Amino acid sequence: MAKNNLKLHQQLRLNTLCQAAVLTLSCTMASTTLALTLEDARLSIRTKQFDTAEHQLIELAKTGDGEAQYLLGSLYNSGQGVARNYEKSAFWLTKAAQQNHAKASYTLGLYHETGKGTAKNTEQAAHWYEQALAQGEQKAAQRLENLKGQAIQFTKTQSVSDIINLIRVNDLQALEASLSNSAQKTLIDSIDSNSGNTPLIYAIDRNNTAAINLLLKLGASSNKKNSLGDTPLIFAIKNGRDVTAEQLIKNGANINAQDNLQNTPLHHATNQQNIELVKLLLARKANINTENKKLFTVLDYADSDELRQLLKENGANAGHLEAIAEFRSELTDTELAKNIALNSEIVNDGNNPFQNWPPLNIAAWRGQLKHVELLLKNSNTLSQSIDATDDGNLTPLMRAAWHGHLDIVDTLISHGANVNATTPEGDTAISLAVQDNHTEIVTTLLEHSADVTRPKGLEPLINIAARKGHQAIAQSLLAYTNNINELHDNKTPIMWAAESGDVDLLKALLAKNANINATDNLQRTALWLAVAKEQNTAVGILIGARADTTLTDSEGNTPLAIASKKGSAAIAQQLMLPASIINQANKQGNTPLMLAAQNGNDVIAAQLLKRGADVTARNNISLTPLMLAAQAGHLPTAKLLVENGADTNRRNKDGKSAAEMAEQAEQIMVAQYLRKQKKSFF
Repeated sequence: MAKNNLKLHQQLRLNTLCQAAVLTLSCTMASTTLALTLEDARLSIRTKQFDTAEHQLIELAKTGDGEAQYLLGSLYNSGQGVARNYEKSAFWLTKAAQQNHAKASYTLGLYHETGKGTAKNTEQAAHWYEQALAQGEQKAAQRLENLKGQAIQFTKTQSVSDIINLIRVNDLQALEASLSNSAQKTLIDSIDSNSGNTPLIYAIDRNNTAAINLLLKLGASSNKKNSLGDTPLIFAIKNGRDVTAEQLIKNGANINAQDNLQNTPLHHATNQQNIELVKLLLARKANINTENKKLFTVLDYADSDELRQLLKENGANAGHLEAIAEFRSELTDTELAKNIALNSEIVNDGNNPFQNWPPLNIAAWRGQLKHVELLLKNSNTLSQSIDATDDGNLTPLMRAAWHGHLDIVDTLISHGANVNATTPEGDTAISLAVQDNHTEIVTTLLEHSADVTRPKGLEPLINIAARKGHQAIAQSLLAYTNNINELHDNKTPIMWAAESGDVDLLKALLAKNANINATDNLQRTALWLAVAKEQNTAVGILIGARADTTLTDSEGNTPLAIASKKGSAAIAQQLMLPASIINQANKQGNTPLMLAAQNGNDVIAAQLLKRGADVTARNNISLTPLMLAAQAGHLPTAKLLVENGADTNRRNKDGKSAAEMAEQAEQIMVAQYLRKQKKSFF
């Protein structure tokens, strides 16, 4: 019916043109002059012909039609009937905003503020908000006020976790501002207790090239190891970040550094069969015969003749494994079949790290597809089951899934491998693939009826994926997981998604009716955790989904209290309903205003005061917001409170005024200001 309406509308326009055409022209000629209009595109949208609407808007947008550019940007933003694409959305919104389209300017400001579809840049956000406001978009005024509040936060970075968070949300402007502060400079090479990484290694893990370049520019060490002993170069090579690895090598990273297992970058590049990186390392004179803890040299990790030849030409010596592993050469099928017995002998050799492993398990672990195929072909000779376990209780399929060898996983499954074989510890092929973020393998296993349930007490797969930020895997598992609200390590999947700011997973979990108000052992909800980690977008999504803003943690803190303490002005703005929570005190008697005052968060304090925050309230030890601000030395906050009626002469239970408390804390400027204020009449 929708398509018929669209065709009818277009035919009526055509008929009108035909009737108006001069008699010497045919209707056929009129149809060729039929001009596409914005109303055509709007009708396509109203009738849900989104593919047609997309093509129509593109044509109109290319002609410079600002409204069409705005509608096209909005279509890509919503993902309604077309593939959601924030980059395309930002592109067309920019085009429209450059033509002074008020709504486009405002939306583009939001994009730059949140890093949606473009790099996060508060200066650009302010520019577009100001343009939108000048064009009459009044709600841009509040966004500008929020940005002023955020600007205060740049110098308040207190830990390496804060630096990591700035990289995660891609706020490079705040990152540079924070690390340019001399007091926070040491954070650049500190190790984050949560991820175990330095900021540089975390940026490499996220493949955030801009953050990597910025950190190196600001002096991040190319050789500082993470908690696992990986240098940035080793980490980049292990994780397939070739461009970054080359950049680090050229910038003078230690090419002979060793990880906790004494592997060098050359060990890892060879293990990845990355011949170009191997060549680069050799050109930089990397030590070619360093042995790791297993006494392996790089030659032990080379699978191809080309790579082995390259290493040998550069003086590589054989390590323990290479010296005995004749079967690892690229032999013909006949030669390899003859050497199956030799494989078994090598397995039982006391110097072999794979001692007591069946040959198929070794080949699956090492990703040697040709060996796997021939071993399966000669399975009768070996007398080995396809599901035989090694001394780690793992089957060949588990080994391949764990190491990310999709081709071997496919081969083993096609030969009847048990996808649900389980170790005594409860591990399966799919649990190992989920742990190591092998998305395609997880998908393959799910398609072959892999069981996603785990024994009682073990972390559910959906929780693992959410905790580790394996977004694609988590989304895949949702369709197969019955209980998405299971608490493990005191968190449900929605809590992990909220805390990490994984917006897409958060939306998917909410669509599956995840318990939005579930609490951990400290009574913290997903909303509380998102606020604590300053996940602005996640907070907005949760509030939009009716998360309860009044629920408190075990210390009586509402999400608003946490935002007030941390200084998240944009987040606090979203949490100020219902009005009853504005003055809700925690177990220490501190209200949100007190927490904002104590931490010098002026913008939030001003927002709270506008909404009726009690400037006269006292906490459990009789301190007022003014006393807390004075004691902490926050002069602008103290002035704000006095201007809003705070009494400078009130005293705490020890008889001290705010000025006296400031003096005791050696906050002289605050004390001087307070003593100049007039005495109270009350």
